[in-house]
Amino acid sequence: MTTAKKKKVWLYIGKIIIGLLLGIAWAFMSISFGWSDFTKNWISPFGDIFIRLLKFIAIPLVLFSIVSGVASLKDISKLGRVGAKDFVCLVVDDNICCDSRFGNCESRKTG
Repeated sequence: MTTAKKKKVWLYIGKIIIGLLLGIAWAFMSISFGWSDFTKNWISPFGDIFIRLLKFIAIPLVLFSIVSGVASLKDISKLGRVGAKDFVCLVVDDNICCDSRFGNCESRKTG
């Protein structure tokens, strides 16, 4: 990686960190100055639209990646082994997510 590319990557990381810090500052100011209604009514819809656009891009990308991966298999007997590995990863990932969610709720005595 050249130094110009490294510098460009660090600029992107810096912009992301600055945006995060500004968002945190806005949240604290919104709470302390009573701007919660403004934030909910005017700023929140832009965030919702952004998340929906990310889903709009990510779901077809994942779907077509899976389809092209299956289509590129030369030996169809490997499909069962790949599917089994994928299923095991899915179950393990779901268990980790559910355990962390339930652990978080239990530690806070919510739900």
